[in-house]
Amino acid sequence: MLSSPDSKQEKRTSLLANLSVVLGFLGLLMGHRFAILAVITGHTALFQIRRSNGTLSGEGKAKYGLALGYTMIGLTIACYLLGRLLRNVRFLPFL
Repeated sequence: MLSSPDSKQEKRTSLLANLSVVLGFLGLLMGHRFAILAVITGHTALFQIRRSNGTLSGEGKAKYGLALGYTMIGLTIACYLLGRLLRNVRFLPFL
């Protein structure tokens, strides 16, 4: 059966959007390497969704994965800078 141009195509969720959310959670649990991958896959998913002319869904999932990834990257940078700042501070000066 041939499909006509007027027939509605079924939307499917972007695999990269789902992967971005999973990698974002792994980034929160296991470290910044997964968070970087979550950001990359999230941006790629958003690009694909916008270019799909409505055949792909999952923009919210991609944005959620981006938020998780960027949050973990920000926390990693903050912890690194805090560690550098407190490197030479002695908390127990009497020791």
